[in-house]
Amino acid sequence: ILQRSEFTVHAGMPRPGRYLLDDGTKRTDRDIRLEFDWQAGRVRGTAEDEPVDVHVVPGLQDAATMQVLVTARLRSGLEPGTIAMIEKDRVKYYHYTLLRRERLVTALGEFDTLVYSSTREGSSRETLSWHAPALGFGVVQAQQLVKGKLGLHTRIRSFTPGE
Repeated sequence: ILQRSEFTVHAGMPRPGRYLLDDGTKRTDRDIRLEFDWQAGRVRGTAEDEPVDVHVVPGLQDAATMQVLVTARLRSGLEPGTIAMIEKDRVKYYHYTLLRRERLVTALGEFDTLVYSSTREGSSRETLSWHAPALGFGVVQAQQLVKGKLGLHTRIRSFTPGE
């Protein structure tokens, strides 16, 4: 699977230009290719073989730059808040809430973390992410819960600063 976002930094925050999701197969029915035209106020492309032409809303992100934005806001001393993200051919709003501070043991050692919940209205999914200030607020653990049950769990195994 390849996920790629080309973006610029605008007012200190990421602004997507191009987004690609390739599922790694020759088929295209799960792939996404989007172009953000900020001048025209549109996002155009294809998602799962269907055409996309969506109005840009302020602060709109793609799936990859959304995480960059969360990290940038935390580094600036701001809360992530609510973030608009394009998913396929729709704009959806994700709400980030600080749940707690937690000391977490990882393969890299122990870190003080901030645990955030990300939810979207009308969805049964919740994503929890553990951000380590000592690593520039990078995510050292994440879990996705579906109807309260663990669906995905990931933990940091290595970290190379500056890359």
